[in-house]
Amino acid sequence: MKVNNAAVLFGDVYFPNATEQSKIVEFLQILDYRIKKQRALVESLKKYKRGTFDAVFSQKIRLIPKPQQREWRSYKLSDFASRITRKNGVQSDIPLTISAQYGLIDQRDFFSKTVASADMSNYYLLHKGEYAYNRSTSSDYPFGSVKRLELYPMGAVSTLYLCFTVNNDIILSDLIKWYFESSKWHRTVQEICAEGARNHGLLNVPTNGFFNTIHMLPSDPVEQMAIARYLELIQYKYDVALQELDMLMFLKNGFLQQLFI
Repeated sequence: MKVNNAAVLFGDVYFPNATEQSKIVEFLQILDYRIKKQRALVESLKKYKRGTFDAVFSQKIRLIPKPQQREWRSYKLSDFASRITRKNGVQSDIPLTISAQYGLIDQRDFFSKTVASADMSNYYLLHKGEYAYNRSTSSDYPFGSVKRLELYPMGAVSTLYLCFTVNNDIILSDLIKWYFESSKWHRTVQEICAEGARNHGLLNVPTNGFFNTIHMLPSDPVEQMAIARYLELIQYKYDVALQELDMLMFLKNGFLQQLFI
């Protein structure tokens, strides 16, 4: 729609009376202050979460009594994880991508469109509980991100992802989910990266090298479960704070959109 200058400069503009203006300004100031405080809380919890995850997987924090503690041992990723290369065919019409906040999510929800190929038959098929490693980097994930599929029974991912399933009889999948949210696995991946090299915009992490990376983890299932439950609570606190921030932002945007209608 084209609007000429005269209509803008000389058209009628309606405002509420002074008393109502003051109330609106006061409400928006209170809402902005609340958003500012909530954003600060989210950032604080994010740092706390990162520090706690790293402290747990560095064994600076132990979650079972000292007399019951066993030494952690080193595992190759392939000791407890098996690569997935099964093709999707026509089994799933959900094109998955990795979101830092939501994990593996339908591209159509994340991007408001599909960026995957129209033909996903050659994509990898993931079932709920299985993992995908996206070698794309970001400020929060300097060595890429590993996420578990949790939102859908199955979905399809690009073959640029490295996919695997975890053997719960060796290491609990619930533990591995949080382990890959820490930074403790970064060094072992850094050691196998070709420095400065990228392929399709991704870190050049060779497949065999990735599955041969070494990870220091608890062998005791009791400690594995204790860690998984504890870190789930930490994540829950962060998620609740983030959802409240999103709700406040939604409230403000909705109010501003309706204010002058």
